[in-house]
Amino acid sequence: MTHVNHVNENFKNGVLFYLHQGIIKVANERTSSTLGNRGLYIGASDLAKAIGCFRLAVLDKVASSHSHNLLELLRFERGHWQEDGIAAALVANAPNVIRQLQIEFRTPGNNLCRFHLDMVMVTQASTTVLESKSMGNEPGSKPYESHHAQIRMQIVALHHFWDTPAFRIAGTKDELRTFPEFAQSLGYSGTIQRNIKGALVCITMT
Repeated sequence: MTHVNHVNENFKNGVLFYLHQGIIKVANERTSSTLGNRGLYIGASDLAKAIGCFRLAVLDKVASSHSHNLLELLRFERGHWQEDGIAAALVANAPNVIRQLQIEFRTPGNNLCRFHLDMVMVTQASTTVLESKSMGNEPGSKPYESHHAQIRMQIVALHHFWDTPAFRIAGTKDELRTFPEFAQSLGYSGTIQRNIKGALVCITMT
């Protein structure tokens, strides 16, 4: 009986090991293909975290996927799975949804910034920025202040650089375009209003 339990424990640990290593690989590949080397630029999430704790923002920026345990990685991946599901539902009803829009610009000090917007929904009435967040399991979990700060920065950047060649899909080397030019290049033919809204899409997994 003891031997059977020992075998089952080894089997379980083996499955968890492969799962852990697989998630690390998936996370690294996604980061490389969409975000690139995050050490070379400043993102909206970096600035938002720095508002709350500058030290934590720096540590998070230099952290490797290998430094997180399986439960932490599953929580991070859950957010990506959630985003894909929300985007699929939006596209089914409102096809003019842009995934992973990148706004690229430089500060007056020549620091490179790249803001990555999860989803942008374009209609004739407005342009809406949607930021997906996967919350904790606690009942009544609410977004952090850094989440609110992040989407505010994204809205301000979209409005400020609207007519500036600063837009493309994250992870591509496409030519930077103004936002109206970029939306039209994706096939949107309607009038694009500079009426920008934003919302956090938060789901608590209980």
